[in-house]
Amino acid sequence: MQCDQLKIGDTIKLFYYEHFDYFFLKGYVNIAWVIVAFVLLLFSFTGKQIDKLNAFLKKQH
Repeated sequence: MQCDQLKIGDTIKLFYYEHFDYFFLKGYVNIAWVIVAFVLLLFSFTGKQIDKLNAFLKKQH
């Protein structure tokens, strides 16, 4: 939501996340969850590639 779209007197409902000390609008994608999902996806992909590499190296010896 862009602040310039609000008019004086408009009310918005914000939620406070105490752990990280910030406010957010509910209903919007929380950027922290996007980051967590990306990191988990990255670890999953990297883990599979490492397993393939280890299997390949074992076949070589």
